[in-house]
Amino acid sequence: MSGHSGSGVPAQPGRVAIYGVGLIGGSLALALRQRKVWVSACDTDPATVAYAMQHGIADAISADPAAALQGAELAVLCVPPAAVPGLLSTLAPLLGAEQVLSDTSSIKRRVVEVARTTLGAAWPNFVPAHPVAGTEQSGVGAADAALFHNCQVILTPAPDTARRAVHQVEQLWRAVGAVAVRSMEAARHDALLAAGSHLPHLLAFALVDYLAGRADATEVLRYSAGGFADFTRIAASDPRLWTQICLANRDELLTCIRGFSDRLEALTQILDRADAAALEGFLSQAGQSRQRYVDPR
Repeated sequence: MSGHSGSGVPAQPGRVAIYGVGLIGGSLALALRQRKVWVSACDTDPATVAYAMQHGIADAISADPAAALQGAELAVLCVPPAAVPGLLSTLAPLLGAEQVLSDTSSIKRRVVEVARTTLGAAWPNFVPAHPVAGTEQSGVGAADAALFHNCQVILTPAPDTARRAVHQVEQLWRAVGAVAVRSMEAARHDALLAAGSHLPHLLAFALVDYLAGRADATEVLRYSAGGFADFTRIAASDPRLWTQICLANRDELLTCIRGFSDRLEALTQILDRADAAALEGFLSQAGQSRQRYVDPR
């Protein structure tokens, strides 16, 4: 893909407006500022605004969406899924003919649908994006300028999205360290993320909930090994955010849950009949798959 200058170095964006200064928005602001890009930010939470000002997260920050947009060539929505429709409605009449708009939501189909009906003449300059990066932490206090180093970013532009706009968003993410910027259809994105990200989060939440609900929960958790902590780390993620993500991608996630339930049932039957050969085969196949797809080293 394009997005590099003639020297092979990602071209720097000019002035960037960031809406929502949490983990993703704050990290993006810090990464851009390290590269001497002017960043104006907008957040409706007074405590977040105060923290961002005190810690130099952005060059300018306020609660006024119009003020953040002034002079920016690119604006990025880094807000939870439920806040996207309202923010799109607010920004639609404010966007200039050349200003590019993007987002960072891990749900893309719904965002695309809302943007298409909301943005009017600004629609061709909207480039949906999802940086596949994050931690179980949330809020501006967790912002990290290195968050996007070596991450992948998925773009889901429509056929009528302006190529110039796509190019600018590609440049933005490469400038902050992304190693791969790929494009796919929004529906395909949501199906893939339901399986590879949203389902694992729900499984972690469910396992912790099950163990914590046992009568011997204190002892069980006291003697749990490191694998339990590793597997359930993501259960410390923001429950409000993950409620929105799961409901926004409900259909795809339900398909994944049902598929996973089938695998649990198969494992239950193997254990019920004490079939050592089948159990070893099940575990071996899973281990080989992990090595092939997750840790190819």
